[in-house]
Amino acid sequence: MKFGLLLALTVSLFACQGTTAIVPSVPNGAGTRWSDPQTWGGTVPGAGSSVRIPSGKTVVLDQDATVLDITVQGTLLVENKDLMLNTGYLMVERGGLFSVGNELLAHTKRLTITLTGNNQTENIMGMGTKFLGAMNGGKIDLFGEKRLSWTKLNLSVSKGATQITLLDAANWRVGESIAIASSALDPNQTETRTITAVQGKTVTLNQALEFAHFGELQSFDGKTLDERAEVGLISRNIVVQGDSSSENSRFGGHVMIMGANSAIKETDPTATSVTRIYGVEFRRLGQFQRLGRYPLHWHRNGDSSASVVESSSFHDNYQRGVVLHGSDKISVNQNVVFGSIGHSFSSEDRADTANTFQGNLSLFTKPFSSKSPNPEQAAQNDDQAAGFWVRGPSNRFIGNHAAGGEHSGFWFDAAGPTNANFEFRDNTAHSFLIGRGLNGNCCPGEKGALWITNDDYAIGSHGPFPIQNVTLYKNREAFWALPISGDGHGSADVDIFNSVFADNALGLSSHGLRDSLIVGRSANPDSDSEIGRTGVQEYGNTTQIKNVTFVNFKDGNSVFGTRNCQREAPNVITTGIRLLNAELQLCTGESDISILDDGTLSGSGAISTITSGSSQSGSRAMYTSNCRLNALQNVRVCPGKLEYWNLMLSTDNGPTPDLVRDDGVQLEANDVNTYPFYWTMIKGHSYSLSQDLGLNHAIRLRASVKYDNAYDPTPLNGGLLSVPVAGTFSISLCDYGAYDGMTCENKTAIPTVASVAALEGRQGPAFFFDSTSKKLHIWLVAGSDTSVLLERL
Repeated sequence: MKFGLLLALTVSLFACQGTTAIVPSVPNGAGTRWSDPQTWGGTVPGAGSSVRIPSGKTVVLDQDATVLDITVQGTLLVENKDLMLNTGYLMVERGGLFSVGNELLAHTKRLTITLTGNNQTENIMGMGTKFLGAMNGGKIDLFGEKRLSWTKLNLSVSKGATQITLLDAANWRVGESIAIASSALDPNQTETRTITAVQGKTVTLNQALEFAHFGELQSFDGKTLDERAEVGLISRNIVVQGDSSSENSRFGGHVMIMGANSAIKETDPTATSVTRIYGVEFRRLGQFQRLGRYPLHWHRNGDSSASVVESSSFHDNYQRGVVLHGSDKISVNQNVVFGSIGHSFSSEDRADTANTFQGNLSLFTKPFSSKSPNPEQAAQNDDQAAGFWVRGPSNRFIGNHAAGGEHSGFWFDAAGPTNANFEFRDNTAHSFLIGRGLNGNCCPGEKGALWITNDDYAIGSHGPFPIQNVTLYKNREAFWALPISGDGHGSADVDIFNSVFADNALGLSSHGLRDSLIVGRSANPDSDSEIGRTGVQEYGNTTQIKNVTFVNFKDGNSVFGTRNCQREAPNVITTGIRLLNAELQLCTGESDISILDDGTLSGSGAISTITSGSSQSGSRAMYTSNCRLNALQNVRVCPGKLEYWNLMLSTDNGPTPDLVRDDGVQLEANDVNTYPFYWTMIKGHSYSLSQDLGLNHAIRLRASVKYDNAYDPTPLNGGLLSVPVAGTFSISLCDYGAYDGMTCENKTAIPTVASVAALEGRQGPAFFFDSTSKKLHIWLVAGSDTSVLLERL
């Protein structure tokens, strides 16, 4: 990320500001304790002092201190006692070390580091101001107490309760703050409380709960649904914070770790900075709407394999939580980010790789109120803040929980095809509102609690994205993966398996699922009427659902549905479906959904094709008189496998004809004149236009496959169309995109054959004109990039 002005490394950080005296460097042979005047050549630094600890010198902070700023090129240690350090900024440069505790002996007392720099135009070495920073090989160690960072409820609690029972016995203390996640669809049911007593797994709260919180395991068909609300510890004994003025200005402190140059990803191992953080509380941090100013931020630090943040908390921050940018191999483990504005956890560069996010909890993520005025920051979508916002998919995400927010839990945003290290397992997302959509029952934002998007999908398939053991519950929309721009022919190669979807308004959208469970409504109560509306939604793609159990989809709710209850070429392949108190209920509108079923969904016990039972033209095109109607579910079950293709037709003038199938079914002209501009054809049937070519000067025809079906790649051979022709005509083949109106730029001849029978099964287009009946019979090939042009002479 670009930001700020990089200043030369030779800039003096201890220059006099105003009339402030310069504090001398630590002299050779002097003491090492901060409180010792000899350490400073006679005077302990005060509020106006710029402190510099040069290379080779060590100072131990042993008393409260307030200074203008601190630059560490040697070593600054903190004694294990209750202390406060106030400074405009603290910079650790190459070879320098700022250490609070160490890997063998944690800091067990209370330390509060308050960042006070409020000159918003100041820019120290590309870090701005009001920061704790390491650059060009600097090192920061903050070893607080290793606490249980978060757990779950082990029993449900009712509204008005003053005690909660935890899954794990917590080493939490009286006076500390905790956050209890919403277990409903509404994330605003997240609550914070102060602990007044702890006895084993029982925690007493300072105030009664305003909402009930679920804390039970449920079992369906041998699979476990875990909707137990998370409980996160907010308090830590080491605190890094912005000063009190941050609350009004939203110009908080920030922590930044980078190499030698903020504009370039570091490649020199000696210039890579190292930060190890355990058990630290970060609050009043982040500088709102300023690029690169986040509570904790590795910035273009390159190989950061020695860096870690673990068992820490982030809350009341003004811009994001933990941010990785241009940095690799960092361990982000067992942290809690609560109530952040903007993305809680971020990997913001496609080149970020081999980082591990494990066991983290994002709680109640808050979006920016609007897009940033800075175009670069606007493109990072903090106005649609996610618990985990990822531009670099080549990383590991294991056992994380995204618990509540307005938008997404896990968002792989513009995640490119390079994902060699991608791992996504045992993660949970719940209580994301997403958006209610049209009339509360359609198209809720076209995003998901787990969401994969990519601006470059049009160049082909991206992935693979294996997603296993995911739990998605109480979301407006649980999973969505779809391009947001491009020509629509690209896709995300997603494989979701061994997972559980429950209590969502919409579970899975337009991607496959195997060996999993989808529950419409569970025992976790929720007043939202949308819960359990649709298990799987499909449109314009092919979804394979294999070995999936559906539970509790009744009373108008359905295991399968379509996006808009209109013609959008949805296709589903079902194998090994189990229905427990659940049913298929297709919409009554003009739908062209096709479900190829092995017999377990329909209950027929044999391969069948399931379509909408609607009698409207677009639906009527999908079935024949051999298909059995189930009026209660609005479905038709057709024996065997029906295969489909599409026919597009356009005219230069005159009325558009209807289309008549060989069994007398009439498809309306309106089907090709309105979106999505095609008729649906059934393989093995022939079709005729209802009017003579003489009513139009020209007609252009194109056949296409109906489904992008990766599971059944055998292309449809084609179909037969008859056109009444009373006069003379010409027939030509042209490139699909090479035409101006009805005029082809690259006309070629179409072969003619001697009979209708000779057309069947050809690999390319051909025609036969029956001069007796005055009918032109055309064999059209689905999936070709050509169109047929008929012109009246």
